[in-house]
Amino acid sequence: MQKLVVIYCLFLSVSTSIYSQKIDLKKIIQEHGKAIHLDQWKSVESYVMVTESKLDVGVSKLTSTMKRENNQYRLDFLTPDYISVKSFNGETGWLSTNGQVKDMSPGEAKEMAEEGQFYQELALAYEKNYSLTYLGEEDFNGKATYKIKMTKEEQDDQWYYLNKNTYLIEAVEEYSEDPQYEGIPFQTRFDDYQEIEGLMLPAQMTLYSNDKLLRTYTLTSLNVNTSIANTFFNPPNPWLNEKFQAKLEEFDFWLGDWEVFDASTKQLVGKSKIQKVSGGFGVMESFYGVPGPFHGNSINKYNFFKGQWEQYWIDNSGMSHFFAGTYSEETGMFLTKEDKNGENITYHRLVFVPQKDGSVRQTWTQSQDKESWAINFDGIYKKSNN
Repeated sequence: MQKLVVIYCLFLSVSTSIYSQKIDLKKIIQEHGKAIHLDQWKSVESYVMVTESKLDVGVSKLTSTMKRENNQYRLDFLTPDYISVKSFNGETGWLSTNGQVKDMSPGEAKEMAEEGQFYQELALAYEKNYSLTYLGEEDFNGKATYKIKMTKEEQDDQWYYLNKNTYLIEAVEEYSEDPQYEGIPFQTRFDDYQEIEGLMLPAQMTLYSNDKLLRTYTLTSLNVNTSIANTFFNPPNPWLNEKFQAKLEEFDFWLGDWEVFDASTKQLVGKSKIQKVSGGFGVMESFYGVPGPFHGNSINKYNFFKGQWEQYWIDNSGMSHFFAGTYSEETGMFLTKEDKNGENITYHRLVFVPQKDGSVRQTWTQSQDKESWAINFDGIYKKSNN
């Protein structure tokens, strides 16, 4: 009989412990919500957060933009080597690296849709009917924490380390939905919590993978409830980035109204007007021969996807030419093309070089062997006084 009483007492003790644990977990989550100022977070309709990370080659900047409407979220990565954009517009996700855009995988798009509530996701777990499992107390970097597993759906788990004293998150672990990182665990550690715009946020976040330090981000600015157009989250346009805007300006030295002189005879041979067209993405020349009747036009544009300048020329003789190339301070705008006629190839070079006096020299040469070059046109563009 005594054994039965002992067993019953043990069963009652375990049952009570489990029941208390469930109650304690809800209380823990409630305290966590208070610690991060959850009520204030719920009033946030949008934010723009900027963090920076020091690299060996310079500073990396990460801008996170959230709009609660349709769970829109965008990340802009700016480093000395590349510009990358990840954007979810409420329906689909897009990726852009150095101007090349592609669709985001469904899994990563889903992750982006949830990313805007990253900082308050655990506090909202019960409201969103996520499954929470209390895994006990654990020492994390010398701090006593509650370890909690949150499951949003099958194979979508996160593990939180919640400080027992402050109820703030020390770290969160998860597997990325990005296919290129499939099966790789990531851990984000949070430090230096500060109250900013009424929200409790970590001023420093450190990313690890398999205990290897990847990067440390420092919060530099936060703007809350700013006006953000829905179009901002649409497929990113590469030319909106500063790096690519600079590409569009490489041919600006040719803009203006010009008188064109033969470089050898110094005689006036034409007049030309060069202007930006198509919203600034194209440069158009309108050339009129002097005394006439020859005239022609060229459209010049930078091809972001091929990384080259392209010129298409057509004139009133019916001739057309397509050149492509690049700009550098050493060579100027250096364009080339090849004309094939059976086994014979004629090589062309079309070069625009800005001069110190503000003029522009344009030289068009051709060759059969790339050794000896014949001049088709050699002109000096001088700004017109008219």
